[in-house]
Amino acid sequence: MTDETMNFHMNTTVVDFHADTLCKVLRDDPSVLDIKPLLSGGINLQVFALYTPEELIPHSVIPFTLEMIDLFYKWKEENRDISLILSRNDLEPVKNGRFGCLLSIEGGEALCGKLFMLDTYYRLGVRAMTLTWSNRNLLADGVSVGNNPGGLTKFGVEVVKKMNNLGMIVDVSHMAEPGFWDVMKVSSEPVIASHSNCYSIRNHPRNLKDEQILAIAEKGGVTGITFVPHFLGENPVTVEHVADHIEYIVKLTGNYNSVGLGSDFHGTDNYPSGLSDASFLPAITELLKKRGHTCKDIEKIIGGNWLRVLSQILR
Repeated sequence: MTDETMNFHMNTTVVDFHADTLCKVLRDDPSVLDIKPLLSGGINLQVFALYTPEELIPHSVIPFTLEMIDLFYKWKEENRDISLILSRNDLEPVKNGRFGCLLSIEGGEALCGKLFMLDTYYRLGVRAMTLTWSNRNLLADGVSVGNNPGGLTKFGVEVVKKMNNLGMIVDVSHMAEPGFWDVMKVSSEPVIASHSNCYSIRNHPRNLKDEQILAIAEKGGVTGITFVPHFLGENPVTVEHVADHIEYIVKLTGNYNSVGLGSDFHGTDNYPSGLSDASFLPAITELLKKRGHTCKDIEKIIGGNWLRVLSQILR
């Protein structure tokens, strides 16, 4: 990599909208909560998902979610330079090079059917939520439900409206199609898919079809390209596959405004060759430059688009 490319990457605001680090720490490996790879990869804003493993649902989902939040705050105390993104004003230091984090619940199971839990999590610093994981919950069906999945329930509609009112980001990754389209109708704010790829390239049920990607774009949202190999292509999967999915969305939408990064680091056991952890993110910038994309457009892809959405939705 040239010094010019590395300098550009390290001096551009980089946002990764999905990592399962906090769950990984509590379940498997305490060593992964390490700021060094994030800083080495030029990340200025890391979104930490609060994901509860299936075996803890429903009986322990709230305690486990709270334990992840507690873990984050303890880590933040140990690393005083970390800022927690709570409002659009908190984005300014991030744009100027400070490292920030945003907390996002992955799966509406964490509400346990109680709308007031959104207020509770909001007070604790949560600013986004993936409405479902891949299974059914009280909000909607996920992509693994099977034939004839359902859409948003009455409670799910209430949750989306409440999130809009609070200034929380609504995330449709993992949702079955009927729920996805219901969210598009109900939400008054842009909607994101934090970690989903392109079905037309890789026909995996976790990936989004063209009309879904376009709907997110038309609503002002962003689709975050994830690095999970079986969402990207056939083995061997490399950073080239990540660039392919990015370029597909650019071509499909006709602009650079609707695609970002949502790595899913620590949410899978395997990664594309050349992207084993956050410190390798400059490889994406390098490849996009080699493919002829301008620095201005790459800035949007690796962080600018996420900042735009956050600036619009956060209070």
